[in-house]
Amino acid sequence: MDYAEQLTRQAIERIPDGVYAFHDYVDYDGVELGKPVKIAATVTVDGSDIIVDFSGSDSQARGAINSVPSSTRAAVCYVVRAITDPDIPNNDGCFRPVRIVFPERSVVNPSKPAAVSVRTITIKRIVDVLLGCFAQALPERIHAASCGQLALMVLGGIDPRNNRAYVTWQGLPTAGGMGARPTKDGIDVIDTDVTNLMNEPVEATEMDYPVRVHHIRLWPDSGGAGQYRGGLGFQARTELLRGDATLVVRRDRHDFAPWGLRGGQPAQLSRVVQTHRDGSQTNLPSKIVVPVATGETLDIFTGGGAGFGDPLERAPEAVLADVLDGRVTREAAERDYGVILTEQDGATAVDQEATNQHRAELRVARGPIDWIFDRGEAYERATGQPARQ
Repeated sequence: MDYAEQLTRQAIERIPDGVYAFHDYVDYDGVELGKPVKIAATVTVDGSDIIVDFSGSDSQARGAINSVPSSTRAAVCYVVRAITDPDIPNNDGCFRPVRIVFPERSVVNPSKPAAVSVRTITIKRIVDVLLGCFAQALPERIHAASCGQLALMVLGGIDPRNNRAYVTWQGLPTAGGMGARPTKDGIDVIDTDVTNLMNEPVEATEMDYPVRVHHIRLWPDSGGAGQYRGGLGFQARTELLRGDATLVVRRDRHDFAPWGLRGGQPAQLSRVVQTHRDGSQTNLPSKIVVPVATGETLDIFTGGGAGFGDPLERAPEAVLADVLDGRVTREAAERDYGVILTEQDGATAVDQEATNQHRAELRVARGPIDWIFDRGEAYERATGQPARQ
C-alpha cells in the first residue's frame, strides 16, 4: 500500500496544480418531475494531493437517486485510478492522497431515511462531473462524456398462458455509447466507468416471458459529432404479447445530453416512446412506473457518447465510411461534418471541392471554437446557462 501511494502521488504530481470545477445534472429524482438534480464538484490539485469538494450539489432528493457516501467515494476512487497509471497496484494506498468533502444531507451524502436504491444513475453522473473537472487539467487524457446511464427497464405481471407471475428485464443492452477519446472514436454500445452489466439475451427473454423484441440495432447519428465521433447508442422495439403488465423505467439523459469536448458535439438525448393500441403515443420520462397493455410497444432509444474535437476537422474519408456503415446519415454528414457526398460510377464518394467550400462556409457561420464543453440546447433550456462553456 505504501508503494501504491508513492506511485499514485508521482502520477498526481504530473497533473497541473489548480482548482477545477464542473457540474452536471440528473434529469430528476423519479418523484419531482421537471426538477433537475445538480451534481457539482470542485477538484483542487496541490502537489501530490487531491481534494474533491461536492459543495454546491443539491440537497438529498425525495426519490431514490441519493448516493450513499461509500458509493460517492467509489466514484471518486474510480476516477483517481482512471487518470493515474494503470500499472499501479490497486489497493487502498492509491486513495491516501485523496480527501473528499461531503456536504451534509446532500444527494451525494444523504441522511436517513433517504431513499437510495436507484443511486447508480447518480454515481455515473458523479463520474461525469469529475471527468469534467479533470478535462480542464488533462485535455489530452480525458474522453468526452459517455452515455451516462444504466438503462434498466423492468417489466412485471402475470402471464395468462401459465398463470405465473414474472419480472424481467426487456432483454436489451443496459448502456449506450462511449464518449470519443482525444485520438480515437468512442466505442458503440458498451458499459463504461463504474458499471459493467451485460444484457439478458433476447432469446431467453422471448422464451420465458410474454415479450417480443422486434429489433435491436445501432442508432445512426446518436454519437456526438467531432473530429473523433462518439460511440453509437442503440434503438430497440419491444411488444407485450399477452396479459397486462407494469413497466418500471430507471434511466437518465432524457433531458441533459452527454457533453462534447474541445468542439465536439453532444450525443443524442435518450427517450422511450410507448405506443398504445389505438395508435397514440406517449413519451415517457426517464424514471416512471406505468401500466402496459397487451399489444402495446415500446420504442427505446439509448444515446451514444459525445464527440471530441472540431467535426469539420474529421477526415472526409472517415465520414464517408460512417455513412456507408450506416452510423452517420448523409444529412448529418453534410450538416455536422460539412462533407458533401456524390455518386460516381455507381459508388458513393466525397466531393472534395464542394466539401472544402461547405466547410469554409460553416466555419465562418460558426466562428472560432473558444469553448471546452458543449452541453447541448437541452441544457440551456433547462438551466438558463450557456450550453457551450
